[in-house]
Parts: sequence; C-alpha cells; structure tokens
Amino acid sequence: MIRFLGIFILIANQSFAQKKILFYGNYQAVELSINGFDKIKCSSLPTDLDGFDGIFIFSQAHCTWTETDLNRLISHIENGAALYLGADDWPLQAEANVLTSLLYNLRFYPERASTSFHENGNEINNTNSQAFLPIHPQLQNMEWLNDHPVLLSGQLGKGKIVIDCRYARFYGTKTPNKEHEWQVVTELMGLTVHPLK
Repeated sequence: MIRFLGIFILIANQSFAQKKILFYGNYQAVELSINGFDKIKCSSLPTDLDGFDGIFIFSQAHCTWTETDLNRLISHIENGAALYLGADDWPLQAEANVLTSLLYNLRFYPERASTSFHENGNEINNTNSQAFLPIHPQLQNMEWLNDHPVLLSGQLGKGKIVIDCRYARFYGTKTPNKEHEWQVVTELMGLTVHPLK
C-alpha cells in the first residue's frame, strides 16, 4: 500500500508540474495572460535552454543572434521543445525572418492598404503593414486573413513550431479574447495548460 501511494504521488507531481516557458524579444508589448506555466522573461537568448518546454519569440526590429545562438535554439526545438515564432507589422519581423529563412527559405512580406500618405506637404511611407509568410509544404495553415496564411504550424524534428504573422493578437487593447488566443497557440505547440495557476 505504501509503495502504491508513493507511485501515485510521484505520478501526480509529474502530471501537475508547471511547464517552463521562455518569453523573448518584444514581449513587453504583449499581455501575458497565460496561466499554468512557469514564465521566464529574457531580453537576450539564454546560453542554457535546457528545461524550457516552450519558447515564445516576439520578433523585434533587429536580431542580435549569433550563429551559435541559432544552432542552440534549433537544436533545442528539434530535441522536443515547442517554439512560437511571432512577427507583426513591419519592422517587428527580424528574428522571425532569420529563422524562417534558415529553416524554410522563406521571408515575410508586407501587405499594405496604401503605400504612402501626405502630411504637411511631405510624403510619409505607411509602415503599418501586415506581415505575411508564403505557404510552405512543411507548414499547415491554421488561420487565414484575406487569402494569406497568418498562423502556421509544423514539426521541427521532435519539436513543434508555430509561426504567427500577427502577434498583435496578444496586445492588451486589441484583442478582447486573449485567453482563447493563448489557448489556441499553446495547443498547437503541444503544451497543455495545467490546473495550477
């Protein structure tokens, strides 16, 4: 009986343990209303990624990764971790472009409502353009916007990758149902929310 109780406690502790998630990049703009995870926020990619079940990358305007950083990140995902790779309106696509170029030979492209406007007699380029990624046979299109894929998912070795062309879905004022958006993304990544908060 004691042995059975010990095994039950061990299984229960493993089932309800929180998964460790890394948030990297422009996460300050995002409302992190995701519960049930041990959340670590970093402004630079840690040298040790072991122990992270998932990595959320919110692309910035400039990527500072070295080749060593890229190799470490890709290896970690290929060995079973999950990756959320978020891009948004230009110029918030740097890390996403680096990884999608390397993994799929793809780059984000803008879709603009208008190319420029005039203000006080000066022509101003419109930088409020939606980022899109071309269709790729290794990626499944999960969400569309005007005939463009905006949420894609796929396998990368033993791990999973989710590529989001509009991480503005997690901004505090833009999305009233952020909890549902987080749930969709974490399910695509193969991460399940545990009952602990």
